[in-house]
Amino acid sequence: MQKERINAFRETSKTFIDELGSLLIEAFHYLALFVIGASVVWSAVVAYAGIYFKTSMMPVRCLIFIAITALADFRYTGASSGRCRDFAGVWISSVTGFIYTCYR
Repeated sequence: MQKERINAFRETSKTFIDELGSLLIEAFHYLALFVIGASVVWSAVVAYAGIYFKTSMMPVRCLIFIAITALADFRYTGASSGRCRDFAGVWISSVTGFIYTCYR
């Protein structure tokens, strides 16, 4: 009788500790992703501010390239996954072309 209670307690505590460990690992992964994202954004902001204060011009060229890349990626991945339907694909393609021609 005593052995069964000890084994049941051991199994219950093992299950609880396993679930708690999985929760803590998942929380750490989200925290690490947030820290990585925040450091990337912070370094980009510092770099843009440094370029602005050094040259008195905003570095817009890089932002335009990022916008073109993001729109093109959304257009192609959206078309393949079925998210981009009807007139949205034409709209995104024309906006991408407009941004590109405005840059040139």
